[in-house]
Amino acid sequence: MFDSLRFTTPSTNDNFTVMSNSYQSIRLGGENRNAESLGDFVAWLVINNFLEADLEQRAGSKVARVKMQDLTGPAFLTTALDGELKPEHLTAKGRAFCEHYLVSGDYDRDYQQLKLAEENDWLRYDAVAKRIREVFHTFNEPEAPLKKLVAKVIQFSKRK
Repeated sequence: MFDSLRFTTPSTNDNFTVMSNSYQSIRLGGENRNAESLGDFVAWLVINNFLEADLEQRAGSKVARVKMQDLTGPAFLTTALDGELKPEHLTAKGRAFCEHYLVSGDYDRDYQQLKLAEENDWLRYDAVAKRIREVFHTFNEPEAPLKKLVAKVIQFSKRK
């Protein structure tokens, strides 16, 4: 049973360590609040069809509402995912991208650099989604070595 866990995050609670198979859990208050940032990431996963088929079927109306922008990412995260984004919620491609971008900390860095002051959830999502799309594009289609070689071969020399 435990062999199927792909990712674990240690967390300290008093004098012992607890292992969790969650990518991230929602934090609603304080300095480490992540409800909006994690919710926006989850909304992007939902809208781009990276949810596991069984979850998509079980949460069908909520998935549809996110795609219609009637239910926010944070609301979907709390109601459909019980506040946790887990590997089993996602397709194989979704898990790979999540581990590449979210788990690595790159998403949090990018989110902080955007310096979003937007109060409207969906306007904020649009700004964040643009960056997620860019990263996904490079993740999904990394530059092939042949493309790099061709680019070097066809470079023109400078005129003197």
